[in-house]
Amino acid sequence: MLRDVNAPLTPAPVTVWIAPGCTRCRWCQHLLPTVFEDSPAGSQVRADARCDSGTCSNEASRSPIKPGHLDASSSTFLDFVADGCPAQVIKVER
Repeated sequence: MLRDVNAPLTPAPVTVWIAPGCTRCRWCQHLLPTVFEDSPAGSQVRADARCDSGTCSNEASRSPIKPGHLDASSSTFLDFVADGCPAQVIKVER
């Protein structure tokens, strides 16, 4: 069966986490507040963005971002945010 060429593409799951070493510069929080928020330990992936609704850096659990939470442009922008992190601690896995 051929796929309908007008049907929207389903994006692949995206997992985002913060590795140790966050300097709390708030770069990610200012640029993508729908994914990142501040915590006493540094930036963390927002609970409402994660499939497991956890509140932490997401480094250990590596819970994916909820389907539909990121549109195509935000998903692409996520790579820009990670690449621009001054501490290079934002990790994105597709």
